[in-house]
Amino acid sequence: MGDLDTKNLRMMPQRRAILEVIRDSHDHPSAAEIHQRVKARVSHISHGTVYNSVRALSERGDLLELTFGDGASRYDGRTDRHDHARCSSCGGLADVAAPLQPAVLDAAATATGYRLVAYHTEFSGVCPACAADGPGPALTDVRNLPAPQEVKPQPTPADHAPPPTPALD
Repeated sequence: MGDLDTKNLRMMPQRRAILEVIRDSHDHPSAAEIHQRVKARVSHISHGTVYNSVRALSERGDLLELTFGDGASRYDGRTDRHDHARCSSCGGLADVAAPLQPAVLDAAATATGYRLVAYHTEFSGVCPACAADGPGPALTDVRNLPAPQEVKPQPTPADHAPPPTPALD
């Protein structure tokens, strides 16, 4: 697990239990789920302690905070570069290694004008458990989707300058 007492954050028993719960989890729990799991180890822990600790631990780089637009952040004990597959039925997350080819990264940088420093890919689909439960949403093989249209480079902030104000007579 490495030295938990580095990087200027006191690793109190509650924080240590929170980090261990997250690192032992493979389902990317929310703060509420972490609270429930940690209470089995530290019965007197509050929701506030969990929320403050996951924020501090993620800022410190000990865990990843994942936001997928469904409201609650999820937490990942894996801090190495990896991607995720999200179930569109149950919201479950799975780790997946899917490094992009350099040509894809170059195309993204060219299209946006960004100097890319990191990336995260999210795959969306139906997990095996939900697929076994029934038909669910209409499934399309992603390999049969049409290719995306070319994206034109985005204008720079200088391109958004307001027009000059006309002189008053």
